Amino acid sequence: MPLSLLDLPTETIMMVLDALCMHCLDPGLHSPCGEGDRGISLYIRQAALFALARTSRQLNVLATPHLYHEPVGKTTLLMRTLVERPDLALHVRSIRVEEKFTSPDVFEAMPGGDVVLAAFEAMVRDRKDGVFGQDAVLDEQWEGEWEEEDGGGFADFLISLCPAVTHLEISLGYDGPFFTMVGDRGLIDLRHMRVNFLDTENGWGMDRISRLPDVAPKLASLLCHALVSPPDISPRFKYLTRLALGHSSIEPGALEPIIRTMPRLETFELTAGDACVSFESHLTPREMQDVLVRCAPGLKSLTVHLTEGVTEDRVESPDLWSSLAGLTKLEHLDFDYMSIFPHSDPHTGRIVNGQPVVFPAHVPGRTVFADLLPRSIRTVRFYHGPGTETADALLPCLEHLAFVAAERFPSLRWFDLANAEHLGGNVDGIMSVMEGSGVEFREGKEWSGSNAMTRRGDWQIYQALLVASGRL
Repeated sequence: MPLSLLDLPTETIMMVLDALCMHCLDPGLHSPCGEGDRGISLYIRQAALFALARTSRQLNVLATPHLYHEPVGKTTLLMRTLVERPDLALHVRSIRVEEKFTSPDVFEAMPGGDVVLAAFEAMVRDRKDGVFGQDAVLDEQWEGEWEEEDGGGFADFLISLCPAVTHLEISLGYDGPFFTMVGDRGLIDLRHMRVNFLDTENGWGMDRISRLPDVAPKLASLLCHALVSPPDISPRFKYLTRLALGHSSIEPGALEPIIRTMPRLETFELTAGDACVSFESHLTPREMQDVLVRCAPGLKSLTVHLTEGVTEDRVESPDLWSSLAGLTKLEHLDFDYMSIFPHSDPHTGRIVNGQPVVFPAHVPGRTVFADLLPRSIRTVRFYHGPGTETADALLPCLEHLAFVAAERFPSLRWFDLANAEHLGGNVDGIMSVMEGSGVEFREGKEWSGSNAMTRRGDWQIYQALLVASGRL
């Protein structure tokens, strides 16, 4: 007789539901708005959970919380549900929202929307000082331009309805401070947050999320896209262990105030943004090195890619990384040639008397890698550029690293070189020496995390069914 899902023990059914729930399986914020393989898998798995929830009352009770762990679909309808069913709001663990995803007009035309508007207006009146400022006259503001054109408050309101959220992704516009409507309890379970910017130009500053440390005091991971140097405010994050700045512009002198507010930082990632984010010159690699060594001694993982960054002048040797030996706990380093090779702005030409000026190529010392890496290093990924400009200079550096790796870097497991096909020369010899020292030499290998997670979920379902049938 075929085995029915309802015949299985409740514990086994919960294992299957956990494996179908994308949040239980892989609670990360990998890409904006759930794009890519993870986003597709999320919708497929939500559909499976929804189908199970409609199968029987027992499965409905068990599957419904998983449906709200990472809700998908129309945000306005979700808001209506959470206002009407606060018990379901307690199940929300991961949510994505844009600052201006809706307006009052949408709710006025939606069945049941009056309930949302009433709750929203009550929340605004209750938190008048935070939304409009202490000196605001609410009636004048409420009937004015804000009600007609601004929808940012609804995103804030939606977040306030989800007190148990652990993963949050918001896309900011040009409005004022965020998190003005979160209640006194705050978001005490929030551990991971991603902040995007809705426009393709310009960026946002840390002042927009100045309330975040008070609202989410245990935040551990903050991913920022299109961050520009903050004006004055650098919120203090006592428990933050990971800061990732993607497509961002950090001006000279602006990094230290940020890093100093994160005493437990273990992972720092920076990908420089181009002129679409800011025309201001990016901080130099040497300044970054000095700040991290001085202010983040507990750093374990460092990722820095500066290829797209704006620089006003040629970056010379004194502006580059010299040594990360002061980061005595650093285990993983991922970086590109812009941190160790002198360069000019790759997007700016130099012309004198109508003729382009070619800067002389600089050949770094062959000990550049050996001088740079700390003794604690375990894995290195290096990107030397799209062409062959740095290839000839790179070979002696790799050869020297291969010969000293066993003695100076006993924990080094692998060195991954992107675009290795441009090197030619003695790559095979370098690989042989490194592997003789116990170091794997990789050539741009990648690991697909989302696909691996999806396969792991499929295996968990299969394993649960095997356990239930007594075959494992």
